[in-house]
Amino acid sequence: MDEAPVVATEVGRGYRLLSYKSIGSTNSAVMERLRSGDPGQLWITAAEQTAGRGRRGRVWTAPQGNLSVSLGILVEKPPAMAATIGFVAGLALKLALDDLFLRAGLEPAHSAKTGKLALKWPNDITLGEAKLAGLLLEAEPIGAGRLGIVIGWGVNVVAAPEGLPYPAVAIRDAGIDITAAMVLAGLVEQWPQLYDMWNQPDGFDVIRSRWLSHARGLGERVTVTLGSQVMSGTFETIDADGRLILNDDRTGRHAIAAGDVHFGAAATARRED
Repeated sequence: MDEAPVVATEVGRGYRLLSYKSIGSTNSAVMERLRSGDPGQLWITAAEQTAGRGRRGRVWTAPQGNLSVSLGILVEKPPAMAATIGFVAGLALKLALDDLFLRAGLEPAHSAKTGKLALKWPNDITLGEAKLAGLLLEAEPIGAGRLGIVIGWGVNVVAAPEGLPYPAVAIRDAGIDITAAMVLAGLVEQWPQLYDMWNQPDGFDVIRSRWLSHARGLGERVTVTLGSQVMSGTFETIDADGRLILNDDRTGRHAIAAGDVHFGAAATARRED
């Protein structure tokens, strides 16, 4: 069982934040509370996460100094539409990091020192050619027609994991003096307005447009791995369901719901297992 939170605070707009010294998984802790009747709008963060996970069951290491935080909400939307909230989550973190980079005197879009800060479909943030942050979205029916959705963010602030099949980077590697607490504060500030926007009729259209303006590889040739299948072509856009639209120049346009995207020299058949 996880220990009691060290700090419980109100962070505005009806949201609450529980802070732990150490926890197994922030995502699991939030989902357990939603199952037990929590009304949602609940953030849980931990200085150390000992059983974190990424997409497809991948291990997500989170040493002290990095950011591990999850948010639980209750929504009354079809599952397919609810899944697009991952783009809200990515955009909120990207905007928070943009602001912090600017305060540090760096232009996040065109920094010669760090490389470009960008959103990578479906749910990563990259700095230059390497992964800086990842998102994990989980959902389950809670009752009364509602879905309990948990969004987990993991940001490499002071250290990046080693031994991965893809490059990873930490903010500290770029020589930028930003702490996990600063990233969390920016994320908590950005989230409510973007979530409210998404919750409006046709709100994902607005989020989609904004997400695309920060997307890595848009209009470029990419390779997508889907299990054992590999597809290459031009990354044209994302559609109204958040699927990547790939034009392979031979059989036309394909809507891809999930996969690993590779760019440039990495746009090969290599898989991110």
